[in-house]
Amino acid sequence: MGRGKLLTRAGVLGWMLTLLVPLWAQGTRDTKGEFSTLLRRGFEFHQHADYVNAAPLLRRAWKLNPHNYFVNLLLGVEMLRTGEPDEAVGFLKEASRQRSNEDVPYGYMGEAQAAMGHHAEAAEAYLHAMQLSPLSQEAIQGWVDYSLERFRELAGRLRSSDRGLAAAYRLQAISLPLADVKRRELLEHAATLDPKAPGIWGELAMSHFASGNSTAAQSDLSRAGAESALDLRYSEVAALLSANAGEWVAAAQHLNQIASQSPGALARVISDWPAALQPNDGSLVNGPAAKFLECARDAQENCTLDELSHQSSIEVRRASGSREILYREQRWDRLSALPAPGTSDSDLWLQWGESFAQLGKWPQAIPALERGLRNQSDNVYAEFLLSSCYANEAGRAVARLQRIGAGEAVAHMVRGDVMLRMQNNSAAAIAEYKLALASQSDDPRLLERMAEALVSDGQLDAAADYAHAALRIDPYRFSATRTLAQVAMRQRKYREALPYLEQLATHDPKDLTTQVDLATALEQMGNFVEALKHLEPALQQKFPDEKGSLHSLLGTALRRVGRSQDAATAFATARRLSDEYQMSTHREEATQKTGSPP
Repeated sequence: MGRGKLLTRAGVLGWMLTLLVPLWAQGTRDTKGEFSTLLRRGFEFHQHADYVNAAPLLRRAWKLNPHNYFVNLLLGVEMLRTGEPDEAVGFLKEASRQRSNEDVPYGYMGEAQAAMGHHAEAAEAYLHAMQLSPLSQEAIQGWVDYSLERFRELAGRLRSSDRGLAAAYRLQAISLPLADVKRRELLEHAATLDPKAPGIWGELAMSHFASGNSTAAQSDLSRAGAESALDLRYSEVAALLSANAGEWVAAAQHLNQIASQSPGALARVISDWPAALQPNDGSLVNGPAAKFLECARDAQENCTLDELSHQSSIEVRRASGSREILYREQRWDRLSALPAPGTSDSDLWLQWGESFAQLGKWPQAIPALERGLRNQSDNVYAEFLLSSCYANEAGRAVARLQRIGAGEAVAHMVRGDVMLRMQNNSAAAIAEYKLALASQSDDPRLLERMAEALVSDGQLDAAADYAHAALRIDPYRFSATRTLAQVAMRQRKYREALPYLEQLATHDPKDLTTQVDLATALEQMGNFVEALKHLEPALQQKFPDEKGSLHSLLGTALRRVGRSQDAATAFATARRLSDEYQMSTHREEATQKTGSPP
C-alpha cells in the first residue's frame, strides 16, 4: 500500500492508530507499553512502504497480543505486499473475526486470494466488503480493480483459440446497443468461428430483428431452434417476430412459454421489447404475456414477473427434476433457488452459476462460475459467461462510485481502467489517467496504470519513467516492475530485463507469463539450459501459443542442448500452430470483408 492520496485506507488506519493506541494495551500483558510502541513504530515503517523493517516489529507485537485487530490487519498487509499472500490470509481472517463488521480486512483478503489464484474466494471477499460498507469508496474501488483485471485475464485466454476468439467477439458485441451495426457484425464473426456456441444464433436473430431485417432474423431463428427449442432467446425472438407480423396469439404463447420456464428471464426481456409494439386487441393476449406487455409499454424497469400470474408462479414452483434437467430446460429461477452444490463437481457449479448469470444476478454467478472453472480451464462458454458477469459488475460498481460522489481523480482513474482493460483503448486511458494525475500526482496506483497504458500505446521510454516513479513511492508495486520488464524486453535489452523478471518470478512463481518472458530473456542471452527450466513447464501447463513462436523457441533451446528428437517435435508443433493461425486469420479477414466464411 503506497502513500498516494487515493489510497485512503492507509490514512484511515493512521488516524485510528493515533486515537486508539492508548487502548490497545488494555486487557493484555502490555504493562510497560511495549505492545503500543512496537505497533506504532511498525506502522510508521508501513506508512513509508518499508515493509521489511515493519514486519519484525509487528510480529513482536503480534506475539504480545495475537488477537488484536490492528496488528493482524497490518501484518496481513505486510505479508501481502512482500509476496506472501497465503500467510496474509491467516492474519486477515483473524482481523475479520475480531471486527466482523469492518470492510477493510475483506478488501485486502480479496487481493490476497486473487494473488494465489483463488478467484471464487477473492470475489466473495470483495463482495462481502461492499456488503458491509455499501458507501465505501475503497470497497467499491477494490471490486472494480479486481473485476477489470480478471476480465482482462479471461479475455486474453479466450483469444488463444478460434472458439475463444468467437467468444471474445461476442463479449464485444453484447456491450453495444441491439441495433448497432457493429454488434451485428461481431456476432456474425462469432457465429462463423463457433456456430455451436450456446445461444449465439438467438443473439444474432435478435440483432437482425433490432436492425429491421426480419428475414435474416427468421433464418437465424431457425438455426437457434434447431440447436434447442427450449432456448429462451429463441422464444423471445419468436415472440417479437410474431408480434411484428400481427400474430399476437402466437406472440403470447412464446412469452408465456418463457414465463413458464423462467419468469426472471422474462423480466430481463422487457428492455429488449419495443414499447410501441402492442396489440390493438388486448383480448388476444392473456396470462403473463399481458402483464409483460404492460411493463414494456410503461417502461417499468423494476417490473417483477414472479407476480405476473398465479399460474406462472405455480408452474415454476412445481418444476422438478435433477439439476441437469432444470439446466437443460433453462428453468433458471428454480435452479438458482437450489442450495449450492454439495460437491466439487465442476459441471454442477457451472450450471448453478449460469442460472444466476441468466437472471442478471452477477454477484452470485461469479463465485459459482469461478468454482466450476477450477478444473475446466478450456470451457470457452463458461469463460464467456464469467467475463460478461465481471463486465456487468464493473459497470454497476462504476455507477455506484458516481452515485456516492467519488472524487474526480477516482472517476478518471476508473474510466481509464475501463478503457484500458475492457476496451483496449490505450489512448483514451492515457487521457483519463492524465486528468487524474493532475490532482493526485504522487499516487503510485495512478503512476503504474499510466505506465501500463503507455506501454500498450508504444511509448516505452515514457512508460519506464512512470513505472520508476511508482516504485520510488512504493517499491512493492509489482505491476510497475512488470512494466519495466516489458519495456526492456521490447527494446531487446534482455540483460536489463532479467532482474525485473527474476523479482516477479520470486514474487509469484505460478505466473506463467513471467516464466515465459524469463525463458525468452535467458535464451536470447545464450543460457539455453536455464531457459528450458522455465519454458517447458509453462508450455506443459497449456500456456497459449497460437502462433507457434514459443514452440519454435523451445525447439531452438532443445537443439542447442543436444535434445534433437525433442527439438524436432517442438518444431513440428510450431509449424502446425503457425499454419492453423494463418488459416484462422485468413478466415477472419474474409468474414470481415464478405460477412460470410471463405
